[in-house]
Amino acid sequence: MKLDQTLSFLESKESTQLLLKEAQSYCMSRILTAEKISPKKLDIELLNKFYNKLNDNLKSKNALMSTKTSELFSSYVSKLIKSHLKEKSEYLKNVHDTIGSEIQNIEEAINYYDKEENKNAGQQWALFEYYDFTKEPKDILFDDLEGLCYEFEEEIHLNDKTSLLHGGYLRTSWYVLEDLTKNAGILWHEIGHQYDYFSSLNQGSKESLENMEKINSCQNYLHTTMTIQGMHPTFQYIGEDFADLFGAYYANSDGHNLGCKLLTKDESGEYDLSLKNLDEEDNHSSALFRALHWHIVSGKKLPDSCSQLLKQNYYSYLKSCI
Repeated sequence: MKLDQTLSFLESKESTQLLLKEAQSYCMSRILTAEKISPKKLDIELLNKFYNKLNDNLKSKNALMSTKTSELFSSYVSKLIKSHLKEKSEYLKNVHDTIGSEIQNIEEAINYYDKEENKNAGQQWALFEYYDFTKEPKDILFDDLEGLCYEFEEEIHLNDKTSLLHGGYLRTSWYVLEDLTKNAGILWHEIGHQYDYFSSLNQGSKESLENMEKINSCQNYLHTTMTIQGMHPTFQYIGEDFADLFGAYYANSDGHNLGCKLLTKDESGEYDLSLKNLDEEDNHSSALFRALHWHIVSGKKLPDSCSQLLKQNYYSYLKSCI
């Protein structure tokens, strides 16, 4: 694309206004979807109640942490909860204000550079902002405008996650709040990551730290690799496996298995029933492995067929480490 064609396009009020409409249209489907799944006030209240009762739930089981540790850890977690979820009316107001402000800024810029006395400044701005003249100017500008939708599109994804960086945080998605009873295991899994980190800092009682040491030693052998010298432990999945163990241990025994939720079908419509995760970069065990692990930690007996499958595939070490 020639330089003069790009500059001409960027200076055209009609072209840029047309792109603005396209960007708004691009946003709309994502906004409507995110609006539909935005939680109600009651959903957020239930989530707050869950965290308010966290210490009581932790103290109800003592195989992992002592009463003293549960109190320390509950206090630690309470400082991490940074729910990005907004109640429906608040969400829509935020969308309206953000996009309205952005559109106003773009229109003011278009009107400014459209004036004859500002043409030269407009060309300098175009050269500075849009230096990739191998692209069509329409695509360059649209790439910039579609960023309007990014934060709203984020709401759509299942982005439950925890971070240990910059003070840490815990995030909860709309999916969990659709049915907190059924999906509590997802919350407990993320809290498990934080407890793993909490323990690594030697936080908690001596008893709790000794429990973690035993659990980690046991979990080293949930995955093994066959070599000429014999079976060797695999450490790639230990962090995620511990979070699953924590989740299965503390979640309500209501039959809602996190691993089962993660089972997906392949192109032929069959479920992927691999015990080994074929993605070598992924630190999660396979969905089937996670489902079986969760089942065992929940205190339930595996069917004989599942036990036989584990044995045939060198996974006979799979057990509850708590």
